[in-house]
Order: sequence, then C-alpha cells, then structure tokens
Amino acid sequence: MPSTNIKTISIENLKYQREDFEFYPTSPSMIECVKKDMEALFASPYFPDENAAEHLSVLDCGAGDGNVLSQLTKGKKYAIELSRALIDQMNDDIFIVGTNFLNEPLFNKTANVTFSNPPYSQFKEWMTKIINESTSQVLYFVVPKRWYKNKKILEALKIRGCRNSRLKQIKRQRRNEEPKETDKSVKVIGSFSFDNAEAFRRARVEVDVVRIILDHSSVLKADARGGTSTTDPLNQAVSDLIASVTTSSENVGDSIDQSDETNNTPQIEANPIVNLTKSYNVEKQKILDLCKSLAAININLLESVGVNKKTVIDSISTKIQELPPFFWKQLFDFYEPINQRLCSSKRENIRETVINNANIEFTESNIYAVTSWVIKNASRFIDEQICEMFDKIADPDNIILYKSNKKVFQEKGWKVKHMNIHYLKSIWREEYGKKIGLDRRIVIDGVGGGFSHSNYHEGIQGNGLNYATANLLGDFIRLANNLGFNTTDCKSVTNQEPWEAGKAKEITFLDSSGKEQTLYKARVYNKGSVHIHFHPEFVVALNVEIGRLKGWLNSEDEAAEELQIKPEQAAKYFGICDRVGKIGLRGDVKNMITKQDPEKPTTQHNVQLAIAI
Repeated sequence: MPSTNIKTISIENLKYQREDFEFYPTSPSMIECVKKDMEALFASPYFPDENAAEHLSVLDCGAGDGNVLSQLTKGKKYAIELSRALIDQMNDDIFIVGTNFLNEPLFNKTANVTFSNPPYSQFKEWMTKIINESTSQVLYFVVPKRWYKNKKILEALKIRGCRNSRLKQIKRQRRNEEPKETDKSVKVIGSFSFDNAEAFRRARVEVDVVRIILDHSSVLKADARGGTSTTDPLNQAVSDLIASVTTSSENVGDSIDQSDETNNTPQIEANPIVNLTKSYNVEKQKILDLCKSLAAININLLESVGVNKKTVIDSISTKIQELPPFFWKQLFDFYEPINQRLCSSKRENIRETVINNANIEFTESNIYAVTSWVIKNASRFIDEQICEMFDKIADPDNIILYKSNKKVFQEKGWKVKHMNIHYLKSIWREEYGKKIGLDRRIVIDGVGGGFSHSNYHEGIQGNGLNYATANLLGDFIRLANNLGFNTTDCKSVTNQEPWEAGKAKEITFLDSSGKEQTLYKARVYNKGSVHIHFHPEFVVALNVEIGRLKGWLNSEDEAAEELQIKPEQAAKYFGICDRVGKIGLRGDVKNMITKQDPEKPTTQHNVQLAIAI
C-alpha cells in the first residue's frame, strides 16, 4: 500500500490511470512511530548525540511517491512501486529496484531497513514474502491487527529465527501486560486507525505497526553496514524451488528431454530493449530447467558420486545473483542519449548507481522505472555539469568580466594580486568569482591534462591522451550538444589521428546549413597543459547559461547588457539547456525505446514506455 505526499497526487488521478492499487497512504503518525523506533534501535553508545538512523539505507515495498522514504532517512533510498504515476512523482534520490512486488525477488536487495504498508487484501502474501526473502536487519509493517494469527506469517518468522515463543509478547500487549526484555524480535510499536481525520483516505481499518528484527548483532552494534541472518534467504529460496519442482512433476526428466531447444533462441528485434528482455528470460529459464533436472535426480545418488547438495545450491544461487547485473550493464550501453549529453563524472555517477543496484529483475516494467530515474537525474545533471566545468577551469587568465564588474576589478588591482603564486585559486574565486564568464582562449593546467605513456588501453581509448584529458575535451562536446550545437558524425576527440604534443586538432559541429564548423581547436602539451580556442558562438552560449544558472543573469535583456552580446544571441541561448538539453534528452531516450523494425507493428510495450516518457 503506497504512501505519498497528498500534494502531488490524487485518488481520482490514480483511478483515471487505473493505478489505484488499494491506495491508503501511511499517515504522519505512523511514519513518526517508525522513525522514533529506528532512532532508538540504532542509537550508538559511542556517539549518543548523533542520529545514526538518519543515514541508514531503507527499502520501501509499495513506496507510493516515496514520501515515507524521504521522512525516514537521509541515506540511500530504494523503492518497489507498481504505479507509474507515483514513480514519476518520486524524488530523484530514490532508486527504483522493482515494480511488480510479488514477482520481484528480495534476497538480492540490500538495505538496512525494509518498510511496507501493503495492500490489505494481500498483506499476508506481502508480509510472508518480505520475512522469507529480506536481507535487512530490521523490518517494519503497517498491517491489519489480525496479522499474528496467520500461519504462513508465523512459519516464516520461525524459519528466520524469530521464535514463535516471542509472539507471546503480542498477546501480552493485547492484554495490556508488560513485555519481557527477552522478547525483542517481534514487537508491535504502535496501533492506529485509518478512520480518522488524519487519514488521507479514510477506511474502517485498524492496523498495527510491527517491527521485526532479523539480525540482533548488527542492530545492537548500530552497524549501518548490515549483517547476516541465521538463514540465507537466497539459498532457502533455491532449496524451496527444487523441492517444489520435485513434488509438482513426476516426469520432469521426460518433459525436459522433449523440450524444443530452438525455443531458447530469442527472435531478433530492432528494439534493443526487447532483445535484451527476451535473452534474459531465456537465461532465466535455463536456471529453472537446471533446478528441474536436479529435482529429477535422487539426492542420495548425487551425494554418492561426490556431489554435495550445499555446493549445488550455492552454485545456483551465484548464477541467480549474477544474471540481472549482466543485463543491466548491457542496457546501460544502449543509453547513448545519456552518454552524448552528460559529462564524464556525471555519466559515471549514473552508471555506478545503476550497476551497483543491478540486482533488480530485468523486466520491461523495471526498465521503465530505472529509465525514469535515469532521466530525472540526467536532467538535473545537465545544469550542474555546466557550472562544475566552469568552476574547474575558471581562473584569472581564462575569464572575461561582466560590464558591471569591470570597474570593481580595476579598483581592487586583481591582476597584480593574482600573480602572487601563493594567492590560491580558491581564495581568488571567493573574492572575485562572481559575474564573470569564460574567455575564447583558455589554458588549463593541473586538471590531469597530458598524454598516456604507460597505459596501453588508456591510450587506445583516449586516442593517445590519458583518461583525464580525453574526458575533459570530450566534455566540451557534450556541453555543446546541450547548448544546441549539432556534433553528430563530426570530428571528435577519438575519431581522428592520434594526438601529438603541441599539434592542434579541430573538434567540429554542423551549423544550421549543414556546413562543418570548428567548435574548438585544442593543443595538448607533455607538461600537462591544454590550450583551447573556442568558436565565438559556443562561448556566448556557455556564458549565457553559466550566468543564468549561477543567478548572475536573470533575463535575456540583462544577459545582452552584461555580456555585451546581441539581443538575438541572448534570446537564443538564455535557458537553452531546458529547451534543447533536457527536452532533447527525453526525446532521444524515447526514440531509443521505441526503435524497432519498420515492417513490424508497434508493440504495446513500446507505446506504453513512449507515452510514459
């Protein structure tokens, strides 16, 4: 049952989009109850004044728009949510790790705390699944008061080491008796009703907020790194899978022998996402077939020939864990629009987040959710990277002054002062670093500029340059793409003859008539400096957007006046990152997702993704 900020979404909107999956948001009182318990549970005896709970990683199953996550932690936030409308409302610091909860394995989701306010018609299934599969130290549930009477929930608690005897505490609480200190694994920390004024959507439902500790050692140490439970949920899942196949099929071996191997070869489509999901399903089926094969063999026979059951289960578990990351890495390679518009540091930031959380099921709905997150962050990064690039390379030799700033600089004698070798760049920026722009000719020192002499692969990838220099020069091309300069199929950093010390190379773009023009000319020297001469129009575009994003220029007229450029130039480039960079990114990703063979009809998958994006 998702939890959400009532300002961002409405019941009517969700119903209209057919995404009202028993939408009863977690109330502020319930959130506060969980938050206080987390603070007490993870309090550090060594740092009593610090709130360790603020930095925990939290997974919310049925996360809505992520309001609970934002309230519970400042650390890493993970969400499983089916509603695309709610996913689109989430903050960009919330990473989607699944959409269809009951089909999404949890044993590969790493978080200190798991929270869930499930659909009440399915709370038994949700609660049992989370208890069985979670690797978190602590679980929190908002569930109907009858939860502790369900046999499957009690069995799951027993398997995970939360003994049934500890559930006596629940009965004592019902009788208003004092709990025993030893009853710590399962505890009702609060009881609430949705039939009150606080509820965003009222209903006659009485609920408990239940806390379950799966790993006492890590909690007692307030260790945010996580710990291990007495039962490995992944190995337990594999054992259950083999057992279920054994009991459900008497002639498994025959059915496998008769299967048509050609069905395991996915049909090639023009859309890379469709191809990848088909291939993933084929590989996943191979693992299931392996389990079926093992189920058809007597386990005693395997052990008699030296095959250890635990070793087999561990091997299958490893295959299951390795499968999704492989395909998520493949998917990232298809995010060419991201690669063309994001600078190297921002691109790596997104790539690492996707890859580090690549244990999500590789399904079409999950691909949409992750792509939605990528677009949100990429759009934010488009603004950030322009300012970061400017801050990295701006120094007294590389800047121009705004019209209103020239007199100030002259009066303070900054040109004499900055020549002192001890006058640090950071201090200079604090004193003079406002209302300045980038000059057409710049020299960059100390950014890692230079050639690759010792790393063969680095030299090949950078066309003779080291990674830092190749990334620096390539980042100017990516900035140009967001500023409306078409660099497609033009001379770049890596598609020319290898770079040589002191020899100029031209990086080009196509003007409005399709004619190739020089975006910038660069020379790289062995001493580690890079000399760049920019196209005048590129510098104008950069300086207008830098001024807007820094807050130094508040209108097109002010940009024209301060930078002493033509009004039509100011009008063209003021806010161009929003009009070209961000909208272009969204359109490029949409085209990538909907790409397919023109002779084949558009698939429902492609239409849904295109509309959502």
